[in-house]
Amino acid sequence: MTEAQEQKRGEATPEALPSEALVAEFLRLNPDFFVDHPELLTNLTPPNRPFANTRRGAEIVDFQQVMLTRMRDNLGQVQERQDALLHASRAHRQSQTRVHDAVLKLLACRTFEHLIETLTTDLTVVLDVDVATLCIESGEVPRIAKNGIHVVPSGFVTSLLPKERESLFRETPQADRQIYGNAAGLIRAEALLRLQVRQSAPPAMLALGTRQATMFRKGQSTELYGFLARIVEHCIRIWVGAPT
Repeated sequence: MTEAQEQKRGEATPEALPSEALVAEFLRLNPDFFVDHPELLTNLTPPNRPFANTRRGAEIVDFQQVMLTRMRDNLGQVQERQDALLHASRAHRQSQTRVHDAVLKLLACRTFEHLIETLTTDLTVVLDVDVATLCIESGEVPRIAKNGIHVVPSGFVTSLLPKERESLFRETPQADRQIYGNAAGLIRAEALLRLQVRQSAPPAMLALGTRQATMFRKGQSTELYGFLARIVEHCIRIWVGAPT
């Protein structure tokens, strides 16, 4: 309905409106009218009970019950949305606490060996994941770090995380053994975070794998884990002597 028609409708006089008989006939011929326009039920005045004094004594519909049912449905939907928001808020707060705890552990490392151990062992406990690995494309890897890093073929990291992509969150029913080794069979979801220690360094990433299929999923917020990746980069730069 156009704005002009809406205004004209609002200015209609009682004489210009259809008679009760025409309205009743229209509703008889269009029994699904309120199914298609349920919002009109909120503008109706339901009949008082009992229904003994109806004009024709015919069977009638209890519109009051219809409206009450609709209100209950609406309240149920509102409650479901509130519960979903509350759950999302709690999950976000929990993730925030975990990431902050992980950052504090990384910043407390006193040697490069300690940093690698923290990344690949302590982070699994703090972040509540099953596996945490550092993956780096074949290139010069510091000798001391080889036990904590998975060296992957050239182009592997870039194929998962092109230069314009900082992270990848997804369910993965069949995880890659090149990332998780023998633990790949456990993984049902993963977060892959690009690491750029320095411009000349080969592409690298931090991989977090979990058996909880709903923990990492496409479309979820990545800011917290992006912050974690920047801290990891910073810590590695400090211990390998790269410019910060």
